[in-house]
Amino acid sequence: MRAIAPLALGLAASLATPAAAQVSDAWAVAPVVHRADPDTLAPQPDERGLDRALRLHVRFESHLPVEANGIDRAEDDDLFDFGLGGRLALEIPIAGLLSVGAEGEYTWWHYGTEISDDERNATMLSFGGFARIHALLGAVRLFAGAHLGGLVAWEDGEALRGFYAGPHAGMQVGGRWGYELVVGATLRTIRDQAALPNGALDPFASMGFFVLLEDPR
Repeated sequence: MRAIAPLALGLAASLATPAAAQVSDAWAVAPVVHRADPDTLAPQPDERGLDRALRLHVRFESHLPVEANGIDRAEDDDLFDFGLGGRLALEIPIAGLLSVGAEGEYTWWHYGTEISDDERNATMLSFGGFARIHALLGAVRLFAGAHLGGLVAWEDGEALRGFYAGPHAGMQVGGRWGYELVVGATLRTIRDQAALPNGALDPFASMGFFVLLEDPR
């Protein structure tokens, strides 16, 4: 009887142990959630170094028709023929380092002959597309491509229609926005041609800037 008493006391003490004293599951914890405002995050470059974003280009161009100023120059033509214009283009990346785009240009032409005091001006609107292949060297982008489309020129109130095509190459410097330089040549075919450059390559050079219209990521 005396041996049973201590055993009963030990059993009663063990049953009286509070639940808080028992060991809990070490994995039964609430998850930790971290929240960040996207506006406070620093912008990151594209993971592959390629801009997969729409680009808007604005360029100012100068044209120097070789044929009009030398090759087939008339004996009495002592004036310097040239053209000045502005170009607006939208470039769309399609795969890797390839892109296509749409463009429009307004050009003012000056030409004439000094002996007849026949200095004349004309205007031209061109609309078309282009394709390019690019190479990246850090913040510098080199490219080469071709352009083609249709045109309408106004001379003495008469509308002259035709087509154009040619190669071009250039470079861009910048990120979300930057500067660009483009050189190339254009071959025009104009119906009822007058004195405007036609049937020969017309070299041009242009300078301008570009802006990304969406996040490059």
